Formats: sequence, C-alpha cells, structure tokens
Amino acid sequence: MDLLQSIEERFQPFERSISRMIQGTLEYPASVEDRAAKIANDTIFLFKIENEVPPEGVFMSLWAVLVEMSWRIPAGHEWQRCLLLAIHIIRQREGAPNQEEPECKWHDLPELETRLIEHWELRPVQQDNEPLPQSPFDFWKNTNSFASHIVGDGFTEPLDLAFWELHESLENPSIQGPLLDCQVWVAAEWLINCSEPLLKKLTSGEVLSTGESQSLKTGGLYGKDLAPLSLQRWNFWEKRLGGCCMMKLSKMIQKGILKRR
Repeated sequence: MDLLQSIEERFQPFERSISRMIQGTLEYPASVEDRAAKIANDTIFLFKIENEVPPEGVFMSLWAVLVEMSWRIPAGHEWQRCLLLAIHIIRQREGAPNQEEPECKWHDLPELETRLIEHWELRPVQQDNEPLPQSPFDFWKNTNSFASHIVGDGFTEPLDLAFWELHESLENPSIQGPLLDCQVWVAAEWLINCSEPLLKKLTSGEVLSTGESQSLKTGGLYGKDLAPLSLQRWNFWEKRLGGCCMMKLSKMIQKGILKRR
C-alpha cells in the first residue's frame, strides 16, 4: 500500500518538489539513521539554493509537507521515525539558514508550531472523491503520535496541543465506540511521550494570562473552576486514563461473552 499516494495533489509546486525529495529518501533501502540524515542534509541544502523564498517561507513549506505526511504515516512506522529523527538533526544545527536573518534559527524550528496548530483545526474528513486508506481516527492517531514525539524531544512550543487533547479525551464525558478508542490512544500517547514537559509545566507555578488560561482550560469531569496548572491535574489524567482503559477492556470482555452464548 502506498502510504503517500496522491499526497502531492494537496501541495503547491514548491511543496511538491520538497515532497518528492523526502518521499524518494523514505523509499530508499537504507537504515533509518542514514535516511534521516539525508533528509536533514537535503533540507539544509534547500535553503542554500532557494533564493526567491525567505527562510520563513521555506520552513512553512517544509512543515506543510512533513505534517501532511505525518497524517498518513502510521505511528511507529519506520518512515515516521525517519522524519522525527530528521527534525531532531535539523534542530541540533547551530546558527540560521540565512545570515541576513539571524533571528530565524534552526534550533527554533521556525513556523512549525504555527503549522501544527493550523493542522489541529482540520479534523480528518472522508472526501467522496478521495478514497483514503485509513479511517479518520487512524489519521488523528498518526498526527498526534508525530507531534507528541516532537514535543517530547524538547521542542515544547506546541505543548498546548497536549493540553487540548488531554482535555478533550479525559476531562469530558466519554463517547462509546471508535471515538473513545481513539481518544484513549491519543491521551496515552501524549502522557507517555511528553510526561517530562507536561509535569514541568504543571508544576511550574507559572501565572497564566487570560488567553493562556483559556487555551489550557480544564474540563467538567476534572473541574472547570480548578487551576489549569497543578500536579492534581496530572494525577486526574492518570486515574481517568486508567478508568477509560478498564471501560474499554470491559466492553471487549462483554462482547466476547455475548459471542460465546
């Protein structure tokens, strides 16, 4: 199955050339480490040869391609590992792509947070004229896995995404069926991959602005009037996730019993 089939139809010409460059490397028979290094090196070279687009624009196009790919590549797949390692390598690079814009540093992964937040507003929708190889819930798992690994690796600017997903999955009443399965999986992925930055944020004692408090707002099951940042919230997430997992297991057992009758 071609995981990235028809993906280029969604891109502008410059993004399409980036997509072909990356996809060609992903498909090459080499180790994850070698392919990741090549993607990172090709990305660096891209900034050297692209004179008409400012660095921020190149970054925006690069992240548009990678985030769209993350939507389609299953969590844990070697292609996902390649992309994550390539981003890690890029982030370790010192300096800036263009010395005339020294504030646009490799380490900051400019515009990645913006692209991820934009992507979070686009929940997967099955288009009649575009058959997709996976269910919308699978796509959402993939992209959450991708983002949670990036945040867990130290790029914490998009940490709000973790709070949004944990709020949605664990602090609101559960909806049975595939949605519950997806929410439990996504919540576990964020808690496992981002435990360190989440705990650091929750116990920071940081005074939040009104906008920040709204972004990190708590849900009804936890307590809408409780502070967004506290160790108590982490403990609730752990307990709630355990309860959701038990609920899911109970449903599976009940189905098994009914099938045997």
